[in-house]
Amino acid sequence: MFLPATFFFQARTFLLLGDQSQNELFDKCKNTKNTSHSPIQWTAEKKLSAIIETSTLSEQECNEYCRTRGLYKAELESWKTHFIKGSEQNVTQEKTDKNVLKQLRSENKKLGQSL
Repeated sequence: MFLPATFFFQARTFLLLGDQSQNELFDKCKNTKNTSHSPIQWTAEKKLSAIIETSTLSEQECNEYCRTRGLYKAELESWKTHFIKGSEQNVTQEKTDKNVLKQLRSENKKLGQSL
């Protein structure tokens, strides 16, 4: 289980002050984690935006970008690979669709001539 840095700060405060029970402190820290910004829940548009934004950054700048947004560089690479594969599949599908359409048109002409 991932614990935010605030947990450790608050745990230290608890030990020093002793004003909260451990369960209250843990519940408070658990609720401070904002899961709506978790990279797992990002939309495809936001993921693509992150890929584009980091494409021109240096290694150090990219690492800083990842840290500030709570993601790992491996996630960026995975998303990039996913988008590239998706694009390649779309191109392949378009070629297949064009070939099928061409075959259907030729069959249509043959059937029209036989009538």
